[in-house]
Amino acid sequence: MKKTTRKAWGMKSLTAAALLTLSLSSCDFDVTNPGVISEDALDSPDAVEIIINGLIGDLEEGFSDLALHSALAADELSFSGTRSWLFNTGNGDMRPEDGSYIYHDLATATWTAVKGVERITDLGASADQIATANLYAGFIHRIMGENYCAYVFDGGEQKDNSEWFNLALSYFQAASSGSGDIGIAGKAGQAQVLVALGRYAEAATLAAQVPDDFLWVANYTDLDTSNLWEETQNQTQGTVWNTPIADLGETGDPRTPWEDEERNGAGGDPFFRQDKYQERADDHPLAKGWDMRLIEAEALIRGGQWQNGMDKINYVRNAFGLGDATAANESEAFDALSHERLVMLWLEGRRLFDLHRFDDPFLSGRDHCFPFADSEINSNPNLTGCTGPACS
Repeated sequence: MKKTTRKAWGMKSLTAAALLTLSLSSCDFDVTNPGVISEDALDSPDAVEIIINGLIGDLEEGFSDLALHSALAADELSFSGTRSWLFNTGNGDMRPEDGSYIYHDLATATWTAVKGVERITDLGASADQIATANLYAGFIHRIMGENYCAYVFDGGEQKDNSEWFNLALSYFQAASSGSGDIGIAGKAGQAQVLVALGRYAEAATLAAQVPDDFLWVANYTDLDTSNLWEETQNQTQGTVWNTPIADLGETGDPRTPWEDEERNGAGGDPFFRQDKYQERADDHPLAKGWDMRLIEAEALIRGGQWQNGMDKINYVRNAFGLGDATAANESEAFDALSHERLVMLWLEGRRLFDLHRFDDPFLSGRDHCFPFADSEINSNPNLTGCTGPACS
């Protein structure tokens, strides 16, 4: 059930249109630049699809940056390049100046999602159009909650990061009224957020309504690649070397494909290339059915039924041709769950928050969330004295 999203309406669309015009009228080289879309133009029902495509594109742009940085900040990739901002992130040293562009893109995506839902609702959009906008508003709020230690929106008051999850839950609830895959994605998003809020039984109930093969993605193209692909396939800034994934071996788990290129990255460390995203246009999952099965497993383990939780984990492993994992007690079951979430959600921007949730020793002496950008810190009086990940 792969969902291919729609890209933001912008220069790529204008360029394609211009090329088509030139090919049909080879003697007429006059091109009219439509310029920036005016505010008034978005007050028409005809603008609904443009608004939706815009907020989707903004999320995908921000998620592209976040997925790379969070992989380096967690134990999914290690730094093997020359970029100082990635070096600091790989060392678990989150600095406002290093992550400003990530925050700017994600803050933009948050703003366009919130305002987009409001605007298309006022314009009388269809139920599914409104559900779709709510779905992406839910995803961007979930992403922010999992990666930023505090909440702030549009220069406003600083709040606990649970505000991200509470708002995400309300958006996903609205999205779940959508038809077909939209509604299923809304339920999957609710399950993800309820786990973050510690409401595991409720999360499992919703997760059970999502099929194994369900998949909702952030879409990338040959002309609009993700930063994660750029820096690990086109460049050598991030390597699988010296990570738990490397310990599994190149063929140890089909969910974590990588290859030893038998050369060093730009920074001198061995370059083990991630192959989960091999092509420029490979999409990145935002929600999927196998994630839901692990949410069900977590609810069982936390509810004292760790043996049943292991059965659910092994159901997932068996589906990928892997043998059963074993556990002798609840603690070992949690270890098995953490490992399964690592390999199942590898390079999907989810691991850093999981390490924090499971109080993993990997984070000892490292930052577990990203800071606001310098521009936010310096311009928002509500953040006085807040300079990084400790601003919670």
